[in-house]
Amino acid sequence: MNTKKRAATKAVEVLRTAIHENERSHDSAIIQIGDKKVKMVYQAYNASEKFTASVFSGSQNQLNLLFDMMDLGVKPERRAYIFFTEEERRKRANLLIALAEEACTALF
Repeated sequence: MNTKKRAATKAVEVLRTAIHENERSHDSAIIQIGDKKVKMVYQAYNASEKFTASVFSGSQNQLNLLFDMMDLGVKPERRAYIFFTEEERRKRANLLIALAEEACTALF
C-alpha cells in the first residue's frame, strides 16, 4: 500500500458570478484543481437555501454531484428570506464556496 502524502494542489478560480437581490441570491463559482473543474452553486430563495458542488466530466460534457451543503457540515436555513440580509447571504455563499474549495483540494 502506498502511504506517501500527495502535495496539495492549489485551486484556481476560473469564473465567479453573483446575483444578490432583496429576496433571493444566486452565487456560482467554477474552480480548477489540477485537471478537474468543479462548479459550485449557492441559491437562497422562497424560504430555503441550497448549495451543490459538481465536477465536470470532460469526456461526457456533464456534471456529477460531489456534495451538498450538509456534506460540508452546514445545515440549510429553511427560512433564509426572513433571517438573511443580502450581505448575510453573500457571506454565507463565500463561506460555502471556501469550504467546498478546501474539500475539493483534499479530494483531488
